[in-house]
Amino acid sequence: MKLLALGDSFTIGAELKNPDKDSYPSLLAQSNGWQVNNLAVGGASNDKIIRLLFENINDGYDVIIIGWSYPDRMEINANCDVVSPMDISPTYASKLNYTWALEYYAKHYNRLLNYKKHWAEVVMLQSYLKSRGQKYIFCNITGLQSDIGSAYNDYINELNYIFKQIDLTYYIGWPESGMVEWAFPSPKGPGGHFLEEGHRKVADKINEYIRNIGWIS
Repeated sequence: MKLLALGDSFTIGAELKNPDKDSYPSLLAQSNGWQVNNLAVGGASNDKIIRLLFENINDGYDVIIIGWSYPDRMEINANCDVVSPMDISPTYASKLNYTWALEYYAKHYNRLLNYKKHWAEVVMLQSYLKSRGQKYIFCNITGLQSDIGSAYNDYINELNYIFKQIDLTYYIGWPESGMVEWAFPSPKGPGGHFLEEGHRKVADKINEYIRNIGWIS
């Protein structure tokens, strides 16, 4: 069995001493005797995750696991002369003092619209993967309320027609919880990522889920 893992720093195993061994995709592969190709990228946007999915889906993976990133992140072409995609977010733009990006987020960015785009893409990808007979698991960094905060009810009301189209059969925990909740209260690194104990908890959560739906015995 071949496993493809896609996501951001939480899926690549940021702040782990040995991510090739201790990240949750690696732990899943070890416990089930699978091969794993972890193509997650620290700071990745969902745009990048989707692009990497389509670039690699024909390589014969039995299972694809996607740990969705924050929809506020966007992949852009950073250089008009050379194709060099990069991901930006309000936090990253502030850290690097990208005034052009900060101005965009402050004056033009519509968070609700971007989140709507993301979940519409989730619906599209689920249909696409099912049409190929491709086994997949989706999960999030955090639950929806933890991500959105006080605007949670507004988002639910505005986007409910899209949420109703999401197949929760292969979307673990959503919208109530994500990997951060599953890993709690395990230790975190200085950058806020859960460490070895947290990755074991996430791997156990996914293993339990795929066992219950009959993928493994």
